[in-house]
Amino acid sequence: MKVPVYKGKATDVRINSLRALNTAAQSRRSVIVPGSRAWNMPRPAAFMIQLSGVVLFQLLRMGMYIYQVKSGDKK
Repeated sequence: MKVPVYKGKATDVRINSLRALNTAAQSRRSVIVPGSRAWNMPRPAAFMIQLSGVVLFQLLRMGMYIYQVKSGDKK
């Protein structure tokens, strides 16, 4: 099984607040934190919003982005 790898692009949408993370969760989107070893793979936003406040605050400061699969990649 091939794991999708984060490819940085200028068009990525950064999550800056809990409201934005909640909107991503309601839209059933995945998020990624490329600056972290443990969280650098796509995870559902609904899962991420359930983390403790301290961990979530650190991840938001590192940079949390909406994960978008490239158009040529298979799911």
